[in-house]
Amino acid sequence: MRLNFVRSSVLFTVLCSSAWLSPDAHAQSSTPYVEVGAQVTALRLNFLDSFDSATSPGIGGRATYHLTDRAAIEGEFNFFLSNDHEVLKGGRKIQGLFGVTYKVASFNGISIRAKARPGFVRFQESVVRPEAQCIAVFPPAEGCYDPSTSFAFDLGGIVEAPITPRIGVRFDIGDTMVRWPDGSIGGNGEGEGKLRHNLQVGGGVSFRF
Repeated sequence: MRLNFVRSSVLFTVLCSSAWLSPDAHAQSSTPYVEVGAQVTALRLNFLDSFDSATSPGIGGRATYHLTDRAAIEGEFNFFLSNDHEVLKGGRKIQGLFGVTYKVASFNGISIRAKARPGFVRFQESVVRPEAQCIAVFPPAEGCYDPSTSFAFDLGGIVEAPITPRIGVRFDIGDTMVRWPDGSIGGNGEGEGKLRHNLQVGGGVSFRF
């Protein structure tokens, strides 16, 4: 896991450095502007090896501040609507991410950006309650678990295409790494405190101001 994270981080750094050092890197517009967007997303969480992965669809919003044509900072929140009251899948989830994106290539108006965004995933039902006295049934009762918030890190790529000068579409794909808390379904002893790799994809519309 740690080796995969290091490789991904190195790749992101190399892509950004190559783009920054390219001959046309400083020829782009440096006028700051704001972009807001809405998206649908899907997060495929890898729980214990003995359970199937769970895909949670969601909706969300995003605000991006473009410092230059290439560099931007942004924040994103997503609400996952499925898996309510399913303790083996963490229940419903809320995700928040804040980080940077960087344009690494563009052609015919289409831009490809790299992204690195730390944040969190909030699980509705995740950590075993210390005072809970639950009978040995499977799956465990809903009342045996409390909500918990786990560190997350989204590393991946973005494809953006304009529709008009102020409206565009955006597609995301990335590895959302989640650190499972102690006593959680996702951790279950062996996986506690470790980052698990999870595929997340999404698409939406953006409005430039």
